[in-house]
Amino acid sequence: MAVEIVERVLQAVGKGAVLTAANAVKAIDTERFGLAGLTVLPIPNIEDIATIYVHAEERRAQLLQGTSTQNTLIYYNATTAHLDALDENYPGRITFFGDEVGLLFFRIRLPIHEIAHLHLFMTVSHLLLQMGLGGQFVATGATTFKGPGTKKKQGDSGIRPDPPRWAGNQFPTVVIEAGNSESLPQLYKDRDMVLLIKVCKRSKRIVIEQWHRFYQSPTAKVEIKPHPQKPFLHDSSCWLVEGAPMVIAFREVFLRPAQGTETDIVLTKDFFAELAMLCWKSNVTV
Repeated sequence: MAVEIVERVLQAVGKGAVLTAANAVKAIDTERFGLAGLTVLPIPNIEDIATIYVHAEERRAQLLQGTSTQNTLIYYNATTAHLDALDENYPGRITFFGDEVGLLFFRIRLPIHEIAHLHLFMTVSHLLLQMGLGGQFVATGATTFKGPGTKKKQGDSGIRPDPPRWAGNQFPTVVIEAGNSESLPQLYKDRDMVLLIKVCKRSKRIVIEQWHRFYQSPTAKVEIKPHPQKPFLHDSSCWLVEGAPMVIAFREVFLRPAQGTETDIVLTKDFFAELAMLCWKSNVTV
């Protein structure tokens, strides 16, 4: 598939033409992978694979300086051999679409993203513990999970029931991912549930979307934005929240109906305002 992409590009731009990132994006299904407008790089040769770490540090500096908003490094023509050369010492959270597609993503982690996904995860965990469910779920963190073929994927945080759904299937039922809104492609149609936290740097907004397997759009969405008359943002009252509460169905987390005092997980308006406040107080520009 990766070879076919290159051949299609060369046919489109002419023989002898330089294979640029822009041309590569045109050759890939940009709508399917959400790559329109993003920078896509050719994967370095295996002997030069350490170049990826240089790219990551350069991108991290650009993100902190505000000269870039794309916190995902995207490579085409990647193979399992490239991943093996990295020896799982990845420069960011990984999404690899397998040898047939050849697309490889690394999400660069910044403090605001870590605070966002960890606070959401800890709140969900606390609500589950309040229901007496301690020992009945497992935090999967950023574990690397293997999909069909050679696919690999890491979230930021995750939860799965314990015991797992069946022997050998340790996949989380809920995955939490955080990143800049401009660089989070829509890759969530093949996951049970993803809680996606989008940080919008320019508008100082945070958007949380709930995605489910096979859906073409989020099934729930909460938007948090600064109050126009309270510019300091250091208090939860300084944020306007639209779309709350967000409900996470108990059955989708534990793969069984709720019993007794067990209920769906409800994330309230106050929680989302607090989430935005904590992100701002991390002294990182949102």
